[in-house]
Amino acid sequence: MGTEAMFYYARLPSSPRLVYRSGTTPWVLPIGPEAYRVRKELRTVFDHKITSVWDDLGPKVCDLLDDNGLVWTSINVVRFKTEADPIGPVVLWVGVDAEVPISSFRCQVCSLPDELLPKLGLDSKAVLRSSDTLKPDFMNA
Repeated sequence: MGTEAMFYYARLPSSPRLVYRSGTTPWVLPIGPEAYRVRKELRTVFDHKITSVWDDLGPKVCDLLDDNGLVWTSINVVRFKTEADPIGPVVLWVGVDAEVPISSFRCQVCSLPDELLPKLGLDSKAVLRSSDTLKPDFMNA
């Protein structure tokens, strides 16, 4: 996942590193004289079943990640709009501590939300990204 991890979100302003993504669609590095990375734009989620079950689902996802030892920093429900897909799929976008190495065990843990979402009748995917957290200087004093 090396090259994919570096370039998957390269067009987003924060350029987070991809840690894990569910699904089986292979990522292809653009090549050739006019190759460019796919431009992705974050969009909010409306009119999707996940919004009506989030009050129940959100704590379950948090507990699932905590119980399995995954250090996470944020959980967002978003869509990624691309030129080819102007609406974009619903994604459970989880930020994980960028300093914590992701082992194969952690990647198995990362796939747990994918097991939970279909049980709730959701067609959403789970994606993990690196997420740096900044501490104000006064916290180090």
